[in-house]
Amino acid sequence: MNILLPYRNKLHRAARGALFLLVGGVAVNFTPLNAETSILMVSSLFSEDQARRGGVVLETHCAVCHGAQLTGGGGSPPLQGPDFLFGWSAKTTTELVEYISTSMPPGQGHSLSDQQYEDVTAYILGANGFPAGQTLLTPENPKPIGEPPETAQ
Repeated sequence: MNILLPYRNKLHRAARGALFLLVGGVAVNFTPLNAETSILMVSSLFSEDQARRGGVVLETHCAVCHGAQLTGGGGSPPLQGPDFLFGWSAKTTTELVEYISTSMPPGQGHSLSDQQYEDVTAYILGANGFPAGQTLLTPENPKPIGEPPETAQ
């Protein structure tokens, strides 16, 4: 007589449960990303209110050189489009805020408040197709800029 016979059903159920957890865990860990998932992953770079405030800062302090549409001109680089994204996609939001705050306006770095620099950075990211989320952009919480989701461009 098999000694494990009384435990056979319990072992079988335990094995099925472990297999279910293993397969379920794999399914969760390897869920393919779709456009909606991608948007949710990058949606926390900045908040909508922050980007809206940044638009006001841009109109007041940046548009004279970079243009209202962020296209640049007259020696000022564009702040929107492929050239901008090529230069900043491998960097973090903190690096972008620090660059803007130390260099802009030209010869007058740090002439705006920290919040104004963070807000205008949020506006620039939004203008480049990054969706707003719930989290404020702050230098204390660096996030990779990467590429905006294709659906937002």
